[in-house]
Amino acid sequence: MGFFRTNDSFQVSSEISGVTRERAIEVLHDHDFFIHQDPNLESYEPEDMPKGGVTQLPADAQAAAVGSTQCYAVTDRIPARFARLLPGKATAVNHYQVTSIEDGLFVCLKAALDVQSDRRIVIRGGSDDATVNVVLVQEVGVNCNKMLVNVFRGQYEEHWRRIHEAFAERMGGEVVKHSEGSSSIVKLAPKATSGTDRIATSSPETYFEQPQSSPPQRSHLQTQDFQEQPAKKCASSYAPPAAPSRPPASPSPSSGPRQPSPPARPRRASP
Repeated sequence: MGFFRTNDSFQVSSEISGVTRERAIEVLHDHDFFIHQDPNLESYEPEDMPKGGVTQLPADAQAAAVGSTQCYAVTDRIPARFARLLPGKATAVNHYQVTSIEDGLFVCLKAALDVQSDRRIVIRGGSDDATVNVVLVQEVGVNCNKMLVNVFRGQYEEHWRRIHEAFAERMGGEVVKHSEGSSSIVKLAPKATSGTDRIATSSPETYFEQPQSSPPQRSHLQTQDFQEQPAKKCASSYAPPAAPSRPPASPSPSSGPRQPSPPARPRRASP
């Protein structure tokens, strides 16, 4: 990975009621519907080989594949967030590699400005009789220029809720809860040959928890060193001394120890 490139990863999720697990996964396997949720879509067409060749899937996605990988050349309008980086261009062709897996989709994207992204879009939970809500989870990894990370994430944050609601409607259900926003994913699977970080599947009970990307950093006031040795860190309680009539003279460096002043003579009482 080049010096100016970086990785980022995050997830979003929505709880959906009134739909069976089987129906929810069936909708995710509809590649045409998935592509049409692209907010900037102009057109698309299948392609035999995506730009730069086929990206090797992570081992777990390969093992869970239920069909062959399909490739699509997708023409998108350039969103305003990216327009200043592509002056004079109204559209760009992005290359999608879409694989249906047992619980949803695994998508590899090669986009303009050399943005590479992996997306795992899956169904967690649910039941055969729709009595248990399903959770639609999108885990996203991106490898791109450092300047584009926040732009990419902002673009995703702008649209994902509407997209999840469209999926829920297609499934015949209804979104009852969105996650609060894109949560950073900490644990990543080993890097794949495409150079993009692959996303490890999260456990079902963590979909709506707040991200715990790292333990909170303790301040110096909370360290063991401060607690055990307060005298080295803290001043004692402050009480202002009585103001002297004049500041005491500083001893000369060459002089010896300062001699105590003779006691004051008692004042004679007046007759």
